[in-house]
Amino acid sequence: MEYFLNLNQSIKNELLRVVVQNSNDAILITEAEPLDEPGPRIVYANQSFLDINGYELHEILGKSPRFLQGPKTNRAELKKMREALQRWESFEITVINYKKNGEEYWTNIQTRPIADENGHFTHWIAIQRDVTEIKNQEIKNQLILDLSKLFSSEQNINKTLKLVLLYLSEYIESNFAEFWTISHDEKTIRLVVSYFRNESGKIFIEESNINEFDYGVGLPGATWKSKKVEIWNIENHHNFIRKTEAIKSGIKSVIGIPLLYRDELMGVILFGINKENFNCNVHKSLFNDLTSFLGAELNRKKIEQELKELIENSPDIVALAGSQGKFLKVNPAFSELLGWTDEELTSRPIWDFMHPDDIKKTQDEYKETIVKDGRKAKNFENRYLTKSGNYRWIAWSSATLSNSEGVAFAYGRDIHERKLYEEYLKQQNEKLKDIAWFQSHVLRAPLSRLMGLVDLLEKDLVSEGEMKQILKYILDSAHELDSIVRDMVKKAQHIDIDSTES
Repeated sequence: MEYFLNLNQSIKNELLRVVVQNSNDAILITEAEPLDEPGPRIVYANQSFLDINGYELHEILGKSPRFLQGPKTNRAELKKMREALQRWESFEITVINYKKNGEEYWTNIQTRPIADENGHFTHWIAIQRDVTEIKNQEIKNQLILDLSKLFSSEQNINKTLKLVLLYLSEYIESNFAEFWTISHDEKTIRLVVSYFRNESGKIFIEESNINEFDYGVGLPGATWKSKKVEIWNIENHHNFIRKTEAIKSGIKSVIGIPLLYRDELMGVILFGINKENFNCNVHKSLFNDLTSFLGAELNRKKIEQELKELIENSPDIVALAGSQGKFLKVNPAFSELLGWTDEELTSRPIWDFMHPDDIKKTQDEYKETIVKDGRKAKNFENRYLTKSGNYRWIAWSSATLSNSEGVAFAYGRDIHERKLYEEYLKQQNEKLKDIAWFQSHVLRAPLSRLMGLVDLLEKDLVSEGEMKQILKYILDSAHELDSIVRDMVKKAQHIDIDSTES
């Protein structure tokens, strides 16, 4: 297809040469054959190709492009390329190639065959683009996702950190990895977890007997002090304390990565590598991202583990309640109190376990304290159904969790016995009120008559003929009072004033 208008061939050729030579894409032209070793020879490379790979033109002419390949060049992609070459088809692959200085880089290669006027294929032309930045971002995104999954597992912190060290060691091909954390008194930094990937790393860890550094001392202490990624060449760095162990195990470079959460050091990850001049250009952006990402994940994991231990070991009722009306987690004390399993309590709506008379007020309280993430509950009382069919009173208080929207930390007290005692006292008070009323109304009439008759006798206002009748009235009133008192005693016997149950 012709793309030039009214130009002679020499001008066309010169324009094409200028375009190719000054293109930002790396352009390489090889002979069409042989496909077997040593492969098609390079006959042309533009300046961009030379700049990307670090070679002079005379160093590569006559060689096969295969010298750019190395240990990490994807063999499946190379197979795909060979099959396309054998069919004389255009193809596109993305692989790792190696520069003259040994540095890895990702390149996207689009190749097509070139035929002569007779239709015979004579050459291959390849256009290459350095896509290292794009591929590294893709890899970094996947790595961050994988690390997030590790931190989201049910493993405790130390087991999680061990898996993180393993994962990262494989990625950067370190010989060993360590995790260090600040001591409780914040005076030293201590080794918590270590991992070795090969024999070299094993030797270093076994030979090293230092598990603690002061602030600013050694790579862990220096990383603690600087709060920045530290990359040391062991031979040239006097502050690396474990140099003897490193030399014996073949470790050439060490990397310290601080894990920060809101500028507070959560720990330091240390890697040892048997490369004297470790080139961190590929990993530099990742190391900086790991500083804040792993710091935040570690902080969250620590909070989760502390909360889990608090929930599981608390003798009181503890639960995590979500905005969807379910318990997210309950502790053994809660399960034991109600007789339901953890799975039963967390798989059904809270209202399924609620006394019908308490559902409405509890839903209102739930909206105010959890759904709206507003005020905290304090001694809110309601009744829960036990597996045996009875109800128990619980008094709830709550606290919101930072970085956990729609989740509340709820802790409760079993107040069932207290509520029963309160009801019992209420009933006793009612009985006492009955007695008081009885005393004030029923007892008053015979007592008033008796007092009036005695008053008549004292004032000598009664004749001898009336005396006998008066005495009879007095005796009748006394008997009536005696009967009333006996009845009061009988009622009082039903009041248990000695009970102190609570």
